[in-house]
Amino acid sequence: MVYGVWTIYTVHFSLFFPHQQMKETEEEDQAAKEWLRSRLKNRRKKKNGGGKKRISEKKNCSTPEKKTESKAFVATPEDRRRRKKIVRLYNLLKGDCEEFKKSIQMCRRVLGSLQNILDRLKPIRESFADDIRREPLTSFPDLKEKLIYRHVSMAESQRKNLSKLVEQMRFGIKDMQEIVLEIASRVDKYAHKRTPENPVSEQDLSEWSENILNIYNNEFWHTCIFIENINYENAENLKTLVSTWEREFDLKEEWTSTVFAKIFSDSNVEA
Repeated sequence: MVYGVWTIYTVHFSLFFPHQQMKETEEEDQAAKEWLRSRLKNRRKKKNGGGKKRISEKKNCSTPEKKTESKAFVATPEDRRRRKKIVRLYNLLKGDCEEFKKSIQMCRRVLGSLQNILDRLKPIRESFADDIRREPLTSFPDLKEKLIYRHVSMAESQRKNLSKLVEQMRFGIKDMQEIVLEIASRVDKYAHKRTPENPVSEQDLSEWSENILNIYNNEFWHTCIFIENINYENAENLKTLVSTWEREFDLKEEWTSTVFAKIFSDSNVEA
């Protein structure tokens, strides 16, 4: 009932006040247009602002430069323990080298004594061969034989001393071989790089120990051959052999000393 009355009222109002209704409709249309314009304007602003933002972001998103910094090698605790054991093995190797050099020095002393014995043996034989010099000695029976026997015995004693020294050096070389094999079994042969922490690479540790062994082993056999060729009754022969041996003997001590200095440097001892 109420709805019907309202409908009749609306119809009559539109009939009697048509201008009023048109005015209201125009105002509503105008308001709608204004609202639509404002929405469009806001959308344009938002769109333009977003575009600028994306452009600025695009400008700022420049391709970062590739860093070529190399990763620093960081030794693990296991690496440090292994390196420390290798350094200890090098310490044993150096000890064997020092013992070898002591044996060589003893060989030089023995050879010097042997040279003095053979130098005296020659004039003894010559004195009894000369009638003038032999006559005063005839009052001493068997003097020639006794003197020669004494000097030959002393020469034989020096030969035995040389043999003992050769055995000592042989034992030292054998010990050095075992140490070098132990070093080779512990090093990482594929680690070729030197680092500030370890300026001596794993490959260096293996190669240097082998080179040291080869140097001492070569000089050991050189000395053995020299001693085997000694004539213990010929002073001139001994002098020639000793001169040749001394000239050719070379342990490359400058190089080996440099190697040991690098191995025992602070950075490696602490590793």
